[in-house]
Amino acid sequence: MLKGVSETLYIPLYGRASARKYGNIIEDPMAERIVRESGYDFDKNTRSRFLDIYMAIRAAAIDRLVAGFLERNPGALVVHMGCGLDSRELRVKGASMWVDVDLPEVIRSRAAFYKENDGYCMLSADVRQPGWLDRIIAPPSVSVAVVSEGLSMYLSHEENIALMKGLRQRFGRCEYIFDAYSESAVKWSKLKNPVNKMGAVIKW
Repeated sequence: MLKGVSETLYIPLYGRASARKYGNIIEDPMAERIVRESGYDFDKNTRSRFLDIYMAIRAAAIDRLVAGFLERNPGALVVHMGCGLDSRELRVKGASMWVDVDLPEVIRSRAAFYKENDGYCMLSADVRQPGWLDRIIAPPSVSVAVVSEGLSMYLSHEENIALMKGLRQRFGRCEYIFDAYSESAVKWSKLKNPVNKMGAVIKW
């Protein structure tokens, strides 16, 4: 079973799976299936309807941003860092290639539900380590969107800067779509945040 930062993926997963209860925020049948079949004890961590709604809204907002990029750049490459068990590649269409990237233990869990094909692959990598971007093949003429959801806050300031510099060096230009905590949210997270029980630390 996943532990630490990797375990935090179950929080947005449950939010997306629960979204139907709160209106037409997002539809994610794959999330519903994974919640049913994963064997994870979702009741062991404190949940709230507000957190579920927030997770669903965040996913829907990023979906719209990625979809907008692909409308402007049909056939682009999408690199989804820290993909967890997210089914964004099923929800958003228009990429010529979609690469889902996460830690090896997450990709092993992901492989039970997702299968690679000509337009989709999964990459085991720690985005904090150098060299992983060299494993992604992108023709110079192809537009690139890099997406991360629920990732930047687990990296330090220095790691975030190094990652952004690495993206620029590898792709020249790309659109980077991500979410981030405010400074006050980082401080408050030390007092009350479900990730604390999972051994994860909000850094940035």
